[in-house]
Amino acid sequence: MPLVDGPALYEWIRANREPLATRLVFMTASVYDAEAQRAAQTGRPVLEKPITRERLLAALREVLRPAAGEAPPMPAPTPAPT
Repeated sequence: MPLVDGPALYEWIRANREPLATRLVFMTASVYDAEAQRAAQTGRPVLEKPITRERLLAALREVLRPAAGEAPPMPAPTPAPT
């Protein structure tokens, strides 16, 4: 990102919109660069590109899982018969 890196954005979200911070997933071209290492220290998932569908879905399930005391998500509506 041109103006701010992922870990800095995470810190801003954590300070200003804390509930959203648990929903963050980092994506990087290399898990070995300094920014990716800082992202990993946040405890949020860090995905290295290219990202497989399975790894992306696993990360999304992890961050979208209801936290303790949170209501579970609403089930998807059942489509009407056609």
